[in-house]
Amino acid sequence: MDYILQEQKGIKKSFDNGAATILEKYTKLPIFDVRGSSEWSEILTSTEGFSGSRELTAYETPDLNALGDGYSVTVVTKRFGNGYQISSTDQEKMGDDTTKVKAYLTRQRNRLLRDIKYLFAKNLHDFITFAFVTTKYAAPDTKALIATNHTWNSGKTFSNKGTAALSATAIQAAEEAAVDILDAVEEPMGVNYDTIVVRKGSAAAVEAKKLFAFGIIPTKTADINIYEGTYKIIELTLTPTTSKLHWFLFDTNIEESPLYIGIKKSPHYTEPKIQDNEAIRQNVEGFWKQGIINMPYMVYGSNGTT
Repeated sequence: MDYILQEQKGIKKSFDNGAATILEKYTKLPIFDVRGSSEWSEILTSTEGFSGSRELTAYETPDLNALGDGYSVTVVTKRFGNGYQISSTDQEKMGDDTTKVKAYLTRQRNRLLRDIKYLFAKNLHDFITFAFVTTKYAAPDTKALIATNHTWNSGKTFSNKGTAALSATAIQAAEEAAVDILDAVEEPMGVNYDTIVVRKGSAAAVEAKKLFAFGIIPTKTADINIYEGTYKIIELTLTPTTSKLHWFLFDTNIEESPLYIGIKKSPHYTEPKIQDNEAIRQNVEGFWKQGIINMPYMVYGSNGTT
């Protein structure tokens, strides 16, 4: 038992580093805002309009203006975890055989690391999977991420929703509509889409690559294919079949993504614990929070139904 406890502690560092590396890879995906956060609960304010710039005379003092008050958004950290046990029977079978112990613990670690990776990736994909409903997350104005009637706190509205299947014509229409997206004080936002998001293997993915990434070999970030062409095409792997017609456009340069995950603590091994039945229990836990923290004017989505 002492030997197994020692080996458990020995693989802790490799697991902790592996989990941190996996989460860090997702920071490279521009459609999400993944970053560390030391706060348990964050109260954020969505951006609104800022206006008042004007021509001044030679000695005139500029007017004093300020960013308009947006919506208050609160995101709270949640606890995630998993674990496994090494029974006293398995301990007896392995004895002090170094090879058997390390092989057993390595299999447990690798499978658990894969499962934690899946959980985090699934959480990120939920932003896209549930983009047209508020089942999981809502924008600051309580609408779905993609909606026809987004409302700034000032009362002005805009739409970021379409219904056309992905095509050159549909892309052109979305780009043209983006020019008309105004902020809360009715100034053009200057949205310029640079990224297309589709479900891997879908008709939308095939069309996107045909139009903008023909012959381009993708790079991989956390099992997600990224094609760098006229548009950056991101193929997501964990959205369900029901999302196969959906496609999205993002302007990743205008502002940070509103799709936020704040990692308070990466998944990590806790200290192994001896149970009443003499089994050794190993827990893993991590803490992060998630939400749509800004008005999604830089995101366009279509359910592809027409």
